[in-house]
Amino acid sequence: MGPTSVQDADPQLALFNNIEFNAAAIGKACMRRDFLDHGVKELSRHFDPVDVFLAAWPVEPPVNLDEALGLVEAAIACDPSITDATRQKYSKEIARLVASARLLGASTVEEIDAEFVDELLALAGRTRRGDIVDPRVATLHNRRAALRYFFTRLRALGIDLSNPTQDVQLPPRPTEGVRPLTNDEMRRCEEAALDGLVPGARPVAVALAQAGAATGEIPLVRVEHLDLGARRVELPGSGTTRPRRNTLTPWACSVLIQRIRAAEAKEPLAVGSEVSPASAANMVSGYLREALRLAGIHDVGVGPASIRAWGARKEYERTRLIEAAANFLGSESLDRTASLIKMEWRESAF
Repeated sequence: MGPTSVQDADPQLALFNNIEFNAAAIGKACMRRDFLDHGVKELSRHFDPVDVFLAAWPVEPPVNLDEALGLVEAAIACDPSITDATRQKYSKEIARLVASARLLGASTVEEIDAEFVDELLALAGRTRRGDIVDPRVATLHNRRAALRYFFTRLRALGIDLSNPTQDVQLPPRPTEGVRPLTNDEMRRCEEAALDGLVPGARPVAVALAQAGAATGEIPLVRVEHLDLGARRVELPGSGTTRPRRNTLTPWACSVLIQRIRAAEAKEPLAVGSEVSPASAANMVSGYLREALRLAGIHDVGVGPASIRAWGARKEYERTRLIEAAANFLGSESLDRTASLIKMEWRESAF
């Protein structure tokens, strides 16, 4: 399928000539915020990504970092195999690492060798309070994954490069992972989440997380998804979870009944409809973290997912079936479910 006329597609795509696609133009375009938010979606809608990326671009080494970043941003945006959340995560992390590489003196991709990668991975970060801290193990792994993706995509676009991340060794990720809250911790979290006479976003987020909703699903739940008489909620699913119908706790029902009396019928219950999906998920994660903080729960392994893990663990204890816990979470993986609820399910089956 050949590209349609740019002039008929969208004014923001006028910089793309419908005969000549060159890396520099795409690179500059994708560095523009408004293009990332709108134009890239238009690009993939009006042009076949294969036509775009397999076109004969005269990209010869050395490859400028800005041009390489633009190419990878465009490739990510047109990749149908990844979710919007993953798309934004990789885009932000890769852009941050490329900016750091420039600060360290690199101007071309070829200058980023294994030793340079070690420097990028080890760069200190800042907390929300502005304190300078060394990167955590999870951050090191995220940075390496982003850089690996960056070089893999460039090679897929026909640029002859080695991948300097291939032999980079990192400490293993912490094995304890996220754990479910205990019943006592969940009770404390419920009490701490309440933020006024009319429940606001924080208790609503906790109520839906108790029912197994992921942070990406909670912003999607509206009044029409609730059957409070039957204590049920229709969870719409997300990029990583399946749609399903779960049971609400009595506390969650009480919170949601009060919430819907004050909410607009067509509005999401936890987050306003004008917020982007990625921002909404971040806001929900913040509400859940705040509830945990107010409850005084600061243990290693406790995070927003601990609340839905509590619900999944309860489902497993009720049914003694790991499949029931996986269905509760909307998960395709029994192993990931067992890890989240801290259950050795293969052993418990015998």
